[in-house]
Amino acid sequence: AGSSPALGTRKIMIEDKEKEKNSEELNFFDMFSLIWIRRKFISFVTVIFIFMSIIYALSLSNIYRSSALLLPSERSSELSSDLQGLSSIAGLVGVNLQGQNTSPSYEAIKRLSSYDFFINYFLPNINLQDLTSVKEWDKGENKITYDSSYDSSKKIWLKKPSNQEAHEAFLKIFVLEESNRSAFIKISINHKSPYIAKDWLDVLILNINESMRSIDKKLSKSSMDFLQESLQNTGIFEIKKTISSLLEAQMQKYMLASANKNYVFKVIDSPRVAEKKFSPGRGIIVIFGTLLGFMIGIIYVLTKNYISKNKE
Repeated sequence: AGSSPALGTRKIMIEDKEKEKNSEELNFFDMFSLIWIRRKFISFVTVIFIFMSIIYALSLSNIYRSSALLLPSERSSELSSDLQGLSSIAGLVGVNLQGQNTSPSYEAIKRLSSYDFFINYFLPNINLQDLTSVKEWDKGENKITYDSSYDSSKKIWLKKPSNQEAHEAFLKIFVLEESNRSAFIKISINHKSPYIAKDWLDVLILNINESMRSIDKKLSKSSMDFLQESLQNTGIFEIKKTISSLLEAQMQKYMLASANKNYVFKVIDSPRVAEKKFSPGRGIIVIFGTLLGFMIGIIYVLTKNYISKNKE
């Protein structure tokens, strides 16, 4: 009896799959053979990329990071909660506590990177050229050299950046890290000089506390003046009681802002001058450059071979 058509078809399919498998193995073998034959060219390309990556890595200046670990002041947070509880009755006597519903630490975090805080509290306390025009820092002499925008010998600007450009430069070196698991906040400054990074971080911590103290003192003083005037002008006992509660809370806030230097943040880990660079990772740059050169060499060899075969 002859074989069935189904068995014949199945046999042909199996043979086709074996041919495809053998063809794939042959293609892989040809590819690796070609790579091995052109190994000197691939090695040459790789070596070129190694030298280029080394030159690039060495051309980069060291960046140093100074960091500080902060914790929101408990007393300030408690008082903020007390004021939130009084906000509903404050409206009855015309006092607006809406702006005091946000925790002081959360507000301070947002202020740190704001343009207004930068202009009013940070920029006046630093040298602008150290932010926008630093070229190199000499570790031996602890001396900074500047680029062509600033003439350090004459101490004049040849091309002075605007305040907005300065703020953009600040945001590139300022790092703020919030923890989802705790209330701790870590702030850092990256700079070519570790001494400037440390000093600027001290400026930030001091002035964020001082700015929040100043703002809250003015607001509390304004609220107390209004409440005292309202207390004198009303004869209703319940309203007087409400006003007295609000007045007491505002007096507590004013005294706290006046007496507490660590008004918003307590420093858990102080800024320090870094002894080791934070970046660049020169070893990683060279490794990446080596791998890139190796891959480009292989791709070039395979692509050229493919084009040559198609022309034939």
